[in-house]
Amino acid sequence: MKSLIEGNISRFEKKPIIIVSFDDGYLDNYQNAYPICLRNQIPCSFFVSTDMVNTGEPFPHDNQLDITLQNMSWDQLREMKSTGMYIGSHTCKHINCATTDDEELTREFKNSLADLKSNLGDDLAILAYPFGGKEHFTNQAKKLALDAGYKSILSAYGGINSDIDIYDLKRGGVDWMFNHTAFKAKLFGWGSK
Repeated sequence: MKSLIEGNISRFEKKPIIIVSFDDGYLDNYQNAYPICLRNQIPCSFFVSTDMVNTGEPFPHDNQLDITLQNMSWDQLREMKSTGMYIGSHTCKHINCATTDDEELTREFKNSLADLKSNLGDDLAILAYPFGGKEHFTNQAKKLALDAGYKSILSAYGGINSDIDIYDLKRGGVDWMFNHTAFKAKLFGWGSK
């Protein structure tokens, strides 16, 4: 992710560029995904909601489902960063950026960056906004994020980045149901709008 934003990967590459990323900051990312990425030398990005890392409290959406999933710690995130993984912002409290007022949204963006900097050191500021749908982020939220210092913004509503806009990088999910053919089809945009 960071290599693309910094221009170390050509935006005009003809072959598909695969970027692996995870959101929220759940402990299973550290226990399961991180070792696989490390073993296979796959640089990966993890976007964390910093208040959940600070407090260890569950996410509001997990509370609604009455489930408890543990979050990663700053020590675990430091270890991951030291091995080349990128750690970015997913706001502080995993808020809906489209329905949060400007003052609180600015606070969420700035405080998340401050938490990341104080715990992990200075790095390129990338935001993967919570929920990731088109309806969860507005032009005003984008302006406030850029004013707060973010250099790139990621969604999660799917799609292919044929023309790369670093302020609207599209991401699509891949899960256990994807076989090789389905994954290849997704890479080449088959069936995408």
